[in-house]
Amino acid sequence: MKKVLLLCLVVALICIPAYLWLRQEPLQPPARKISIAISTTPLSAPFIVAKARGLFRQHGLEVELQPLDGGLLCFQKLIARQVYMATSSESVVMFNSFEHDDFSVLASFAESDKDIKLLSLKASGLSRPQQLAAKRIGIVEASSSEFFLYAYMLLSGHGDLGFTQVNMPVQELASALLEKRVDAISVWEPYGHQLQRLMPQEWLEFDTKGVYSLSFNLLGHKTDDPEDLRTNTRVLRALAQAIDVMDSEPAQAKRLVGQYLDMPAAELDALWPDYVFKLSLGNALIANLQMQAHWAIATGQVRAGSTPDFRRLLDHRALNSLPLFAQTL
Repeated sequence: MKKVLLLCLVVALICIPAYLWLRQEPLQPPARKISIAISTTPLSAPFIVAKARGLFRQHGLEVELQPLDGGLLCFQKLIARQVYMATSSESVVMFNSFEHDDFSVLASFAESDKDIKLLSLKASGLSRPQQLAAKRIGIVEASSSEFFLYAYMLLSGHGDLGFTQVNMPVQELASALLEKRVDAISVWEPYGHQLQRLMPQEWLEFDTKGVYSLSFNLLGHKTDDPEDLRTNTRVLRALAQAIDVMDSEPAQAKRLVGQYLDMPAAELDALWPDYVFKLSLGNALIANLQMQAHWAIATGQVRAGSTPDFRRLLDHRALNSLPLFAQTL
């Protein structure tokens, strides 16, 4: 009898740990580490909020945000394969689609019709398009800054007005204006508002409302790798959650964005109503890209040739996998 009891005890000591091991939850795979280049603008708010609230981590991702001064620099990082994803305006997409076809647009996530401004110094008296004849205007080449200037001149009926385009990095535009190296600048936020804050009585803003509605977009590498497709979907799910947080907790969202961008609360409060945050990817973006491409060819901003097929740039797979979009796209 003692031998039987001893045998039962040995069997129990072997079987119980094995049973418990089989019943435990499977180990979670390690989080995939990716880097995303984002422009240092409030338009990047969904990424900032998703990172700060741990939403990427909830979807099995360890995301490093790389803040850069503008979508063009973000795009260059993407093409050099120094980051997994990047953000940019549709103008950057358009300009670069003439040279590159190895990237995709995964979603638009922000829109604004007041993010870019045309500014001059009050001492110059420049505030109307016809006054820009023979003037020097600072812009960021191959970006929304450049397209915005030409769109404004065309729509105001002064498309053939002669002026000198001065190309420079966005962070140099304000100093170039203040030092009178240029007469006006086409600049996106928050750089325009920073200039206005530094010299509140010294600048003039051209009336450009309704001229151009900018979209900000998430770009990735062209891929059919199943793991990349899963990663892209997880990023968009985290962004969708972040936008929900921004809608339900705007004060908290602005606090997180202001801290990340080192922007005063009053400055961000003034800009925030100009932005619409939502995920989309459709015909409106294609039409905008086509319109800008026709302009770029007609004005010699890009090498003459056939317009890229922008439909081939749009990759709907990740966005289509989100429940909200599965039946609508």
